[in-house]
Amino acid sequence: MNTLLIALAMIPFGREGSIVHSQKIKLINSVIMVESSGNDLAHNLSEDAVGCLQIRPIMVREVNRLLKRRGESRSYTLEDRWNRRKSIEMFLVFNKNISSFEEQCRRWNGGPNGMNKTATIKYWNKVLNKMR
Repeated sequence: MNTLLIALAMIPFGREGSIVHSQKIKLINSVIMVESSGNDLAHNLSEDAVGCLQIRPIMVREVNRLLKRRGESRSYTLEDRWNRRKSIEMFLVFNKNISSFEEQCRRWNGGPNGMNKTATIKYWNKVLNKMR
């Protein structure tokens, strides 16, 4: 079964459910292409960013902090960054209450304040180009 679909099962759907779901799949696939060209084994040694979504250790810590704050018992390890499904889950946890795709991408690229950083605009445009 498609790993992305499994991870996306945790997204709550509103009235527009299937349309939003379809667009979310497209968004995450586009982010994966920008980050790693779809390579689950991608490894940027200089940043210790790994996997299809090029997750750094600080992002794993942030996702685990958010989960703990929400009262959830699950957590992620540095090894989970190599697993596509778990990487997508971390993306979804990090962007749980963010409805704007632009904000989700710019936060993913620039951290929690990514929307306020002009450097993340270029990243967002790369993702948009992949979505077309």
